[in-house]
Amino acid sequence: MSTRNTASLLGALALLCGCVPSTITHPGDQLTPVSRLTLPESGLRFGYIDPTGSLVIPCEFIEGQPFSEGLAQVRLRDRRLAYIRADGQVAFTLREDVVYAGLFSEGLAVVNVGGTPGEIDDHNVYDGKWGYIDRRGRFAIEPRALPFTEYDARIGEYMHFKSHFADGRALTPVDGGWGFIDREGKLIIAGPYEQAQPFHRGVAQVSLRLWERRLSPNTTESGSQHLVIDPTGRVLWADPPANHVPPPDGAEVFAQPVKP
Repeated sequence: MSTRNTASLLGALALLCGCVPSTITHPGDQLTPVSRLTLPESGLRFGYIDPTGSLVIPCEFIEGQPFSEGLAQVRLRDRRLAYIRADGQVAFTLREDVVYAGLFSEGLAVVNVGGTPGEIDDHNVYDGKWGYIDRRGRFAIEPRALPFTEYDARIGEYMHFKSHFADGRALTPVDGGWGFIDREGKLIIAGPYEQAQPFHRGVAQVSLRLWERRLSPNTTESGSQHLVIDPTGRVLWADPPANHVPPPDGAEVFAQPVKP
């Protein structure tokens, strides 16, 4: 596929697959986290302002993330993670071994248990187990270790940006790429897809790896096919075969192109 065609395709699919914010609002979702230096020995503290710029939740948290579905993840003075409501009151506190907690989507938020946060930001969490909590802080999907393979170095970032539920599905690492789980944690769409975006309005953009050839110890070339699928995994649209580069001699073939 040419660079121009690829850019046009991805731009169009971005409108379909995940860049349009939800119009559903909850109490607090219009609030914005801000930080303020309190005392030199205390460092920054986070609070929240409303759309007029008024500070409606005092700057008293060590960390403060945006509101989602009426709840915002904060870090308390004892360094434990918790979620607060729009009035600034703590809705629930997470267990001490929870090192990362994400935004709520469809009533669930991804968390990491027992991992090691990165030195630069808490999104880059290493190791540990990943699960989902409900709006009461209870585990709806029990934490489990995931097969990360080549995604190890950035898995926290991937999970932060891509693991939210939409249309009853959430991305999850599987052997060889990405698949989708349901709200019970069951693998519904196995893939494995080389790349994938979360569902949005009933469709998701994925990329199927077709072949790969190693050119040197540190360099490979590969071929892939862009697809659009529904929440059952059924292919709704497939990149035409004319846009695919056939596997060269010596390439390892992983899959055959899906017919449009």
